[in-house]
Amino acid sequence: MTKPLQCEITIDQPLDRLYKTLLEQQLLYFRHFDASIADLNVGTTIRRDFYTKIRAHAIGGQTRVTEIKENDCFGLESSYGANHIVQLFTFTAVGDRQTKVAYSETSVFEKASHQTNYGFVSWFYTFFFKRQTKKRLKQLGALACQ
Repeated sequence: MTKPLQCEITIDQPLDRLYKTLLEQQLLYFRHFDASIADLNVGTTIRRDFYTKIRAHAIGGQTRVTEIKENDCFGLESSYGANHIVQLFTFTAVGDRQTKVAYSETSVFEKASHQTNYGFVSWFYTFFFKRQTKKRLKQLGALACQ
């Protein structure tokens, strides 16, 4: 297991609106891969290809909803080969009009060689992780305004 990558920002949107927007966006994402999905529940799974940081070619895998707690958290686990990525969004109200959103991502490798390879590229990935994550979370806040 790698050290979790984490990012946290405060968004000028009420918690319930921001959480609802995240669920709507995740549902759209899941429907992109499986149009038959009507709503998200713990265990909802899609099959998709992954492009890893280490390999340039696609690897078949799946993404599964692992946790849904209304206005609190939303979790996913993506699996491809012998590797897993655990993702978690957590939400905390800051007054009536703001929400602190934290996103964490932990990679789990079952093969020691994959862990070693990740170690070589992770410094580069970590550099861009927070910037890209903040950008995506801000976009989520903008969508919640609409």
